[in-house]
Amino acid sequence: MARIEGEVGLQLTVDDATGEVSDVVAVSGNRLLQDNAVNAAKHWRFKPGSTASGKINATLDYSLRCR
Repeated sequence: MARIEGEVGLQLTVDDATGEVSDVVAVSGNRLLQDNAVNAAKHWRFKPGSTASGKINATLDYSLRCR
């Protein structure tokens, strides 16, 4: 409804044994988009053993344009 666009930078902590996201922190982006981005990332799953350090940086791009 607010028609806000932009990128939200996230730092995820992934449990290497299960691939589940154990923690998510928004590190950049519009504060109105950050909560939604964090909640979405908490549902992500990765292949177990796929992260070297258990930390992943990700960017979600919120856009109103059709691509």
